Amino acid sequence: MALTQVCTQIRAEYRPLWIQHLRVRFATTSEWTHFGNAFLHNDSVHKLVPGLVQFSWDHRNDGRSTFDMMPLLHLYVQSTSSKVSFVPHMLATSGYTVEDDMCHTCYKNMDMEELGYSSYGDDDCECPDYDWCRSEWRTFKNKQMRYTRTMQKFIHNSNESWAQAVREDKLTVTCTVNKTGCHVTFKILYKEPICQTTTDSQPALDLLEQWGIFDLPVKRCTDFVLVYEDKQVTEKDGRKGKVAATNSCQDILLTYY
Repeated sequence: MALTQVCTQIRAEYRPLWIQHLRVRFATTSEWTHFGNAFLHNDSVHKLVPGLVQFSWDHRNDGRSTFDMMPLLHLYVQSTSSKVSFVPHMLATSGYTVEDDMCHTCYKNMDMEELGYSSYGDDDCECPDYDWCRSEWRTFKNKQMRYTRTMQKFIHNSNESWAQAVREDKLTVTCTVNKTGCHVTFKILYKEPICQTTTDSQPALDLLEQWGIFDLPVKRCTDFVLVYEDKQVTEKDGRKGKVAATNSCQDILLTYY
């Protein structure tokens, strides 16, 4: 970092090298957005992004809410040399050991017992073996959130037609994680009409194929839900207005055996 303090010229020349070799970690996509606004806004290096962007993922907890994929998709289409990965929160955060690892089911049972109620049982317990060494615990935590690899594969889609749609902000993408099977569902909202009728799903299937979605090596039972915005112009008393309606085109389940 001392090189950035020498002079303006050296700072300008060194900064792209610093960014390209940067490895950063965040807990939310909003943190990545704030980081990009603060450090990557220079017009001369707008296509440079960190070599590795990690997200600290808390299994079962982070999967409860909808995850915004767009900041990461924009990151990858700017530079395909940049990689995105998800790492276990407890391993990424210093100070935690295997003794601190208690699953959400056991937390709920403990709270229920403190309130004088009977527990739910331990059928859904995901606690580790507390006799494990750190390497064994690391393997266990990474295996727990193996489903995040599907999210990584989706982000690293190098299909040019897909990348162009992301660059032009023609779509928004969110994902959710199934609570029981840990299967990922991607919801792609396309901002242009696709199908003439909701019963004619072929144009939606063709678009997904054009984007290379069907070729992604994702986990079996991954859902891709494609919806589009249908804006209709209405006129009343000489005034025109747009009514936006979102119509579900197709729910597509890809199963890999």
